[in-house]
Amino acid sequence: MAKFMYLYNGPATDMADMTEEQSRGVLKKWELWMGKVGNALLDAGAPTAKGRKDSPMDIRF
Repeated sequence: MAKFMYLYNGPATDMADMTEEQSRGVLKKWELWMGKVGNALLDAGAPTAKGRKDSPMDIRF
């Protein structure tokens, strides 16, 4: 089966800058999404370096 990578590019608020309630809400939304994806999600991943943007021309395989 083919494997795909999901890249999320959007506003990133450092969890340290959120209230406890806000951070729980953000995590809950990701948990719900990952639950819908189910076993098809092989790796939940992690944030990339803060403030870095790559274009397709920057990616080397």
